[in-house]
Amino acid sequence: MDKFTQIALDVAADQQITGTILGGVSELACPVQPNDKCYFKFCILFQQSLLTSSMKLDLFFPSNPAKIVYNIVMPAASGAVDATVTSTNRVCIGSTLIAANTDYLAQIDGVLINGVNSGLLQPQFASSGLGTVTVRAGSSAVMTNL
Repeated sequence: MDKFTQIALDVAADQQITGTILGGVSELACPVQPNDKCYFKFCILFQQSLLTSSMKLDLFFPSNPAKIVYNIVMPAASGAVDATVTSTNRVCIGSTLIAANTDYLAQIDGVLINGVNSGLLQPQFASSGLGTVTVRAGSSAVMTNL
């Protein structure tokens, strides 16, 4: 990609996963070429069918990058108390939510300096326990080449 070229993607239809095995958000797969340098932001709208579980979220990227640094932030709550769960450079696992079947926002942002392998930069999600997680239409990605 040319310097400062942007890729903007969005989810047109809800995507569901039941279980704890991570799967990619199919419409948010950003192509990455060898030696690309980019920064990225994923905004993941999601629902969980049970308030006693949440979402597990991570990032898939090309193998052997020169550098990948990212943060994940998602809501976590107990009763009426709002809180967040964060992780750096690894999977983020939510715990509980205030209400089931309610829209929540999780975010991933970071920088990728790719190596020689092309591939995809793509969020992966699953349930953190029982229930079904739905990534909602309107979730989005922006990746800018540096």
